[in-house]
Amino acid sequence: MKPDKSYIEAKRAFLAGTKCARCQRDSWLDVHHTAGRNGPLKMDQSKWIALCRECHDWLDRNRAEARARGWIAPIGQWNSTPRTTNRKHA
Repeated sequence: MKPDKSYIEAKRAFLAGTKCARCQRDSWLDVHHTAGRNGPLKMDQSKWIALCRECHDWLDRNRAEARARGWIAPIGQWNSTPRTTNRKHA
């Protein structure tokens, strides 16, 4: 499935003028979603970090260390969003 235009534009704006969070390079950057990509998480920039391709690959190979640095959501919280309840007040 092709990403929507608003997502592509948001990623481009987020990465503009930034550096990799791990190695500080400023080329070949991509957005890493620290908490998942389902639903509203995909566009939640507070849960994005910039990583170069090499560091993004490192993260995939070193999940425990990446999780300790806060670059991956804790176990059980990936793709979780807070739930709201609709309760009627008497």
